[in-house]
Amino acid sequence: MARTRRSDGHPAALSTALADLSTRIDTWRRERDLLAKELREIRAAADRLLGDLGAPAANRMRNGRAPKAANPTRRFSPEARARMADAARRRWAAFRAAQARRGG
Repeated sequence: MARTRRSDGHPAALSTALADLSTRIDTWRRERDLLAKELREIRAAADRLLGDLGAPAANRMRNGRAPKAANPTRRFSPEARARMADAARRRWAAFRAAQARRGG
């Protein structure tokens, strides 16, 4: 069944509602931008104050987290390294055996 358009004011009401919604969205976006600007200014002021306390304090809170170590390294025990080396040797031996069976 085909839809028929009724011209009893509904398109005009919809148009008005959409215009009002668009205005509200624009207002909210402006408010969001102003809040973001204020937060950036507060953050800059806090960074300056922390900088006055010294470099370690200024670096303590970047993005809400403590800074990571400059070069974190994992340390394995000698036994763990030996197990890894043995496993690698077994993998290579299996690979070479498979290559020899294929003739390549």
